[in-house]
Amino acid sequence: MSPIIKTARFIKEFATNPRSTGAIAPSGPRLSKRMLSGITFTDDDVVVEYGPGTGSFTKYILPDLAEGSRFFAVEITPGFCKIFRKNFPGVKLYEESVVNIRNICDQEGVEQVDYVISGLPWAAFSCMLQTEILEAMMTVLKPGGRFVTFAYLHGLVLPSAKKFRNKLEDYFSEVNISKPVWANLPPAICYTCVR
Repeated sequence: MSPIIKTARFIKEFATNPRSTGAIAPSGPRLSKRMLSGITFTDDDVVVEYGPGTGSFTKYILPDLAEGSRFFAVEITPGFCKIFRKNFPGVKLYEESVVNIRNICDQEGVEQVDYVISGLPWAAFSCMLQTEILEAMMTVLKPGGRFVTFAYLHGLVLPSAKKFRNKLEDYFSEVNISKPVWANLPPAICYTCVR
């Protein structure tokens, strides 16, 4: 799928439901690489991607997985699920909310996960939904596990973005913030959090 078509799909999804899409364009290669910098997957890792959209991060995650790693994704937007399945046939995708991650992991026969890599639009979520998603994640993310997500620079001034940043400190023992990725549209930072 061409970048123009992907961007058109994002604009359509954003216009239809900005709270679940949160972006007008897919994440770019520089942000995708920054999200995964410093991660070395091992044979027994379980990796979950929240909100993969059309697979901007997925295409960088999959080649980096170790031979014995397990991967699955959770996406709530039907239009993105359709594109994801076309782009990544055979990759396990759950079409539901990440609030149900405990049930999803149970279906996978997974007690704990090592990595949660998130493309969710946290600043677009209510404080209550942010908490609900983080609480659900804590039921599956193992001690020492990593949560990686991003935030757009222009959105960092929003009250919901500030509350999310404070919540990260409450849930994780370590919260690292990257330098801005100016080459992304729009520019973004990454949060890498250790439980």
